[in-house]
Amino acid sequence: MDKKLMHPLILINMLINGIAMGILAHNMYTASKIGYSLTFIGLGIFFILFLAYGLIRNRRVKQSIR
Repeated sequence: MDKKLMHPLILINMLINGIAMGILAHNMYTASKIGYSLTFIGLGIFFILFLAYGLIRNRRVKQSIR
């Protein structure tokens, strides 16, 4: 089965979501809502790691095509 590239718009979406989760985590932390803050930190880290995985995967797929 051929490996497919992750669409660049999905990767940009992951970056925007990661930044938004970081901002929300900061807002919740300043409002003394630690549980929400930790949840948004976890989601932000997940989105950033998914972005890194997608970039690395796209690079490997492009190299294997050449």
